[in-house]
Amino acid sequence: MNYILKITISLFYLSAAFCIKAQAGLYATDPEGGYEITVLLKPFKNCKVVLAHYYGTNLQTDATATLDENSKTIFKGTSKLHEGIYVVYDESSRGGVDFLVDTNQHFSIMAEIGDHDQTIDFHNSTENELLKAYKRFMAFKEVDIVSYRTQLAATTNDSDSAFYIHQLKLINDSIQLFRESIRVKYPATLLTALLSALKEPDPPAHLQNPKDSTDSAAVRYYTKVHYWDGVDFWDGRLLYTPFLNGKIDKYFTEIVERKTDSAVKQIDWMMGTAVASEEMSHFILEKLFFGAMYHQFKWDDPVFIHLYEKYIADKTYPWLHPEDRKRLVEYAQTLMANSKGTKAYEISLPGLNGQKESLLGSSNAKYTLLVFWDVTCSHCQETLPVLDSLYQAKWEKAGFKIFAVSVESDGNRPMWKEYIKAHHLEEWTHVYYSMADEREQAEKTGQRMLQPYNVWYYPSFYLLDQDKRFMAKKLSYQPMADLINSIINKKQNQ
Repeated sequence: MNYILKITISLFYLSAAFCIKAQAGLYATDPEGGYEITVLLKPFKNCKVVLAHYYGTNLQTDATATLDENSKTIFKGTSKLHEGIYVVYDESSRGGVDFLVDTNQHFSIMAEIGDHDQTIDFHNSTENELLKAYKRFMAFKEVDIVSYRTQLAATTNDSDSAFYIHQLKLINDSIQLFRESIRVKYPATLLTALLSALKEPDPPAHLQNPKDSTDSAAVRYYTKVHYWDGVDFWDGRLLYTPFLNGKIDKYFTEIVERKTDSAVKQIDWMMGTAVASEEMSHFILEKLFFGAMYHQFKWDDPVFIHLYEKYIADKTYPWLHPEDRKRLVEYAQTLMANSKGTKAYEISLPGLNGQKESLLGSSNAKYTLLVFWDVTCSHCQETLPVLDSLYQAKWEKAGFKIFAVSVESDGNRPMWKEYIKAHHLEEWTHVYYSMADEREQAEKTGQRMLQPYNVWYYPSFYLLDQDKRFMAKKLSYQPMADLINSIINKKQNQ
């Protein structure tokens, strides 16, 4: 059903003024129980149709029914539906319509699906009539936007460029006025909640065109502070739309700094505002936990540990399946154990000669630099020879050894060996972690061999002492090189 999601999102994200007359009963609640939605979906006949709602970006089925000879059916239930964005589509995905479900859940949809367009009308649903007017207006504006953008891209004349840019700004300004008029006239509607959720921060005039790094930093700060303006986290209706999910993703991947303190502060603020809604707390916590665990959000270990200690360790949730809870607990415990001063986890993998090499059983060097890399990673290809030059010139003499783990992705063993030989890295201890090794380890133990190291970027560096205890972990090249050089200089000055 991606085509429906695409249409829904594009119409909401278009950016103008349209007068909508107030309609009686817009805020009235439905006096009848349950729901009853009559659907006329032409030209489909004698086929199954699905009623589904969004939860995040996923569609979840509520009911199925069969269109009769006249393309008509009725969806009916004794319990209320969640308020949110819904879709009715034929089971073969040939066509469908999206609409809003609010407190009034007894209404009719009359739609006709063409090859390139559709007509849709509603009876007894003022919120959907408002949505229809909004979509119609945005569709007209899209034509103008596409036209001006096309002409702007083609022109080489500065005067024409300025004209097209000005026209696009006028369209955008009118769209913002239109959206604001809806929010003012119909503050309690689901459509208003959606438009507020979609609103992007608009920096003050003096920051519209940043002139230097100070201005750019001010824009980033303004965006972070005002990103959630107009969004009420207690409003569970937002969960049943495709928009909140993407807005959270953008917030933690593009807006909030990845530094531990910044991420933790924003997580706690968000959870503090979402606590009024059990549904919203569930959605956000689940998203944050598994987004961190699977590295969608590129946070360092302390962020996940904070999430675990504050929101999982001494709490239970009806939505958290015991197996999922076990995975989260084990992962958090692994990260907590994998901290400074604790013993490194064993890595035992085939080396250059095919025989297994052991991290914990390797040389009794004063220090071991543990390197995770990928032979297809361009940054790794550039960094490792530079690192080796420092190793040869200074580090090896000071008692450092290198244990390098090549993690297979698009490469293979021959490429790995060829790279090592071409760059004369044979003095290191090398091991190769193949996809087959990963599958075998997962089947035997339920987790990957390298999972305790929580590596999600390459190259990554860990520094171990003589007892193979962590001194520093998951650093990039320059911070690790600086640390090693400072250790050596300190020893020389003693």
